Amino acid sequence: MANVPWQGKIIKANDDGTIYMKPGSAGGVESGMEFAVYSEGEDLIDPDTGLSLGSEEKKIGKIKVVQDIGDGKACKAIVISGSGFETGNLVRVK
Repeated sequence: MANVPWQGKIIKANDDGTIYMKPGSAGGVESGMEFAVYSEGEDLIDPDTGLSLGSEEKKIGKIKVVQDIGDGKACKAIVISGSGFETGNLVRVK
């Protein structure tokens, strides 16, 4: 599992550019950190085995953490660039 990249998820995206994501400080996230946000696309299925190989991902923007909330379980962020953020989007260190 050492090669699996760290990722979080958007738990709420507001029209005003406010984003709530998990984790917060309990997961090592600090105010001022910037993250890339990805939307998950279509599931990729191996034609030989029928097993899922993951899904297509599209980078949709960047966010910056401004406040820790929920006793470190989540945090508040603002949009730096991009649009179309939704609950469930993946968040990764940029």
